[in-house]
Amino acid sequence: MTLTETNIKKMLPTTYVRSYVAHEIFVATTYFKNMKPAMGRYVFRNGTAKILMSLTGTIPVTFSGNLYNIPMSVWIKESYPQDAPICYVKPTAEMMMVKRAFLSGEGRVILPYLKEWKKGDCDLIGLLQVMVAVFGEFPPLHAALSRAGARLMPVTQGSRWEFCSAFALRRCTFHQSEESLFFINMSVVNEGTLKKMLKQYKYRDLTVREITYVISQYKDLKPVMDAYVFNDGSSRDLMSLTGTVPVSYRGNTYNIPVCLWLLDTYPYNPPICFVKPTSAMMIKTGKHIDANGKIYLPYLHEWKHPQSDLIGLIQVMIVVFGEEPPVFSRPTTQPPFPAFQAAGPPNASYMPGMPAASPYSQNPGGYPAFQFQGGSSYPAGGYPLQTAVSTVGPSRDGTIGEDTIRASLISAVSDKLRWRMKEEMDRAQAELDALKRTEEDLKKGHQKLEEMISKLDQEVAEVDRNIELLKKKDEELSEALEKMENQSENNDIDDVIVPTAPLYKQILNLYAEENAIEDTIFYLGEALRRGVIDLEVFLKHVRLLSRKQFQLRALMQKARKTAGLSDLY
Repeated sequence: MTLTETNIKKMLPTTYVRSYVAHEIFVATTYFKNMKPAMGRYVFRNGTAKILMSLTGTIPVTFSGNLYNIPMSVWIKESYPQDAPICYVKPTAEMMMVKRAFLSGEGRVILPYLKEWKKGDCDLIGLLQVMVAVFGEFPPLHAALSRAGARLMPVTQGSRWEFCSAFALRRCTFHQSEESLFFINMSVVNEGTLKKMLKQYKYRDLTVREITYVISQYKDLKPVMDAYVFNDGSSRDLMSLTGTVPVSYRGNTYNIPVCLWLLDTYPYNPPICFVKPTSAMMIKTGKHIDANGKIYLPYLHEWKHPQSDLIGLIQVMIVVFGEEPPVFSRPTTQPPFPAFQAAGPPNASYMPGMPAASPYSQNPGGYPAFQFQGGSSYPAGGYPLQTAVSTVGPSRDGTIGEDTIRASLISAVSDKLRWRMKEEMDRAQAELDALKRTEEDLKKGHQKLEEMISKLDQEVAEVDRNIELLKKKDEELSEALEKMENQSENNDIDDVIVPTAPLYKQILNLYAEENAIEDTIFYLGEALRRGVIDLEVFLKHVRLLSRKQFQLRALMQKARKTAGLSDLY
């Protein structure tokens, strides 16, 4: 059964954060294909047991140039991702555990990455990558030897090694030992230097963190600021990771030169990736590589932060290049035939000697080329070196006939033409694939444009209808305004304002009466100030009017509440 995110989600009990955990497990098993999810019974140290999800299998670890599969079991608690997983090394009968500071007696893995677990910064794929890096420096297992020859690998006691987590450079000490580990070398590039180089990047901290982690895992990749020229001719200073990535092909490991350009909007836009062959290599075009060396991958096409990152991209490239190498060694062409001397010195005869050494330099990297060896040589007399190109033997007088030379030349030219034709066919096929992708993009764009034009036509028609409606309403308003202006002289102001309901009419009358009392009190105060009335008369009338005003306000508040209106005071 194909392992999908939906299948993993069905395996998880409802006590888990199912969607989140299923997604992380799916991503982890995508990169570490030997790790399989399964529900099992886990017994805690206090004796209690619980059914938990686990990832069980092997992780690939490179040690001293060899690849080993380390058996692991990663138990995921119900509180994940708030709490870290529980990890164990599970040696087989042919293995023995090595005494390490990060390994308990029963094989439990104790790492600062687990102790400092933080949701959002730590995840399953990061944990597995950290264990791969640690085990690559300090293997947790070795093959079980006979009792006479069995011995543990020496572990330096009392020494202090600097330890770096995958995300920040900091010193950590294990709780029962002063020994710590240094499994990621980040001293080559300083984070402060990277931040200065990336000052124009929008998401500088995220980019610096990813670059630092990548160059700690792939030490042949180096960060370089350089000018990148876009297809429209414009250029911009961008950060690139330039160097080689190790690719395993047919049992051998090759270093493939690549260049990963990071846009200033990274990580929300994918990198622009190229294969950069050396002078001894040639690009092998295919569905993932065009003639210019640009890399096309579904991982880049479907790039989405934070699920996609540089370390995942490089791992995908390693897998793809291991199946379909992007470069091959440049084939060495045969040297032209030297001018042939008709006769040798007296009594000289042709004597085949040892094959001459190849005049071509050995390929420094990439995939192995066909090796051509020189042919027979004359042992004396300073005769020119001949290259063996045919199985036809020399003539009786020690010379090569014209027919032999002609057949050899025809064979060499035919081979060269076949090679050139294959190269042109591959290049044409790559261009055809690129044109097909462009055609698909253009068709999608054409469809989107048609949809936009259709939508615009509908909106224009709707706007025209609204304009016609507004014109009619404008004419109606103009007529009503003109009619009201003609009748304004004969209209009573009290008849103009007509409330829609008796309750609203009551509110209007109460409000008008309350304001009239307010004005009356004001003018009584003016009369008192001017001496028109005395203080006793003023106080008497103000007391009566205030009582009346209070009753009006209370009644008006009640009416407004009944009408569903907001409080006025």
